Amino acid sequence: MIKTMGMIFIIVAGAYAGHRASLSLTRRVTQLENIITFLRLMATQLRYTMPALDVLLEELSDTTAAAHIIFPGKCLELMKQGHAFPEAWKEALDIAAAALSLKGVDMLPLYELGERLGSTDVEGQLAIFSLADKKIGQSLAAAREERKRNGSLYRTLGLLTGVFIVLVTF
Repeated sequence: MIKTMGMIFIIVAGAYAGHRASLSLTRRVTQLENIITFLRLMATQLRYTMPALDVLLEELSDTTAAAHIIFPGKCLELMKQGHAFPEAWKEALDIAAAALSLKGVDMLPLYELGERLGSTDVEGQLAIFSLADKKIGQSLAAAREERKRNGSLYRTLGLLTGVFIVLVTF
């Protein structure tokens, strides 16, 4: 009885590990979608109201997209402590990178955006948002493809690894 329960536990543990690996792919897609939504909201607000960057972040920090990607609220917090926008944006991204499931290629357009935002007129800033949106959109397409291609693979491998361990051990 204990042996059977141990075997079931090992198989379930393998399946769970595969599921967790698959989940990180889904989290990456969701986070990229939230980033794109947030950046589009920023661009729209900038186009029609032309607020200062701290006001813009204040207005959008309560949105669902901002809450899920962490760094806008952190950037606002750092700006309230006296940091300049580019420095606050970069530091907020550095802090958020540990909590997000994004790759370096996903984060690069965000770092570039922070370096350039606020340094040109409204049309220039909208062009910067458009470029970032395009680059992150490409990352999103790649993430969706990776999730489609590898998601079920990870789940299957996890389950099969558990079965293999049971077969070898018992």
